[in-house]
Amino acid sequence: MIDEELLKQLREKKIEQLKRDQDSQWWQAGEDDDFNLKNKLLRVGCRPLKRKYLSCQKERDNDVESYAECKKLRTQLDECYETFQFVQIQKAHEKVDQHLLETTMRNQKLSKDNI
Repeated sequence: MIDEELLKQLREKKIEQLKRDQDSQWWQAGEDDDFNLKNKLLRVGCRPLKRKYLSCQKERDNDVESYAECKKLRTQLDECYETFQFVQIQKAHEKVDQHLLETTMRNQKLSKDNI
């Protein structure tokens, strides 16, 4: 019984978080991400904006106003993808740097032990 209640609360919390992500701008990180865009992009990527864009495409009438709104969303989505790619590359560089540091420290320790 307690597990079911806990699961229900977790589900509701996740739904609320998804709604906040959907309602916010892609570049606005909130409290869930410690107001850090990098954290937000690593957590959700560009999915909320992509959902908005796909919804716009689906509901788009053949009028200029809705076309302009979808085009604006597409431009924002492209910007988000570029930023997200940069964050992913930066994270990969950090992993490589960390690995190199650990390897260097391990090698230094081994060389000291061999002396």
